[in-house]
Amino acid sequence: MKVYFANNRLQECFEDGRRAQREWNNAVAKKYIQRIQFILNTPTFNELRTIRSLRLHSLSGAMTGQFAIDLNNRWRIILTYDNADESVRILEVTNHYGN
Repeated sequence: MKVYFANNRLQECFEDGRRAQREWNNAVAKKYIQRIQFILNTPTFNELRTIRSLRLHSLSGAMTGQFAIDLNNRWRIILTYDNADESVRILEVTNHYGN
């Protein structure tokens, strides 16, 4: 599947683990890179839905149309899916429960 990034920072964090560690922390950085690689190696979005460990779920309210994949118990990747070209856009990495 194709992966696009909403900004250069997210792409650089995927391409450079040290940058990701500086941005978040070692555990989140490692999971972020693993999850993006996993998305890249998965042929369809529907297959991502079947992998329970990702905890892929749709969001609601102001975030309707967006999805989240868990990195750990606090952090998650927010993304959108484009059915037309079977791609995802990584929007942000957030601490779901604040600091």
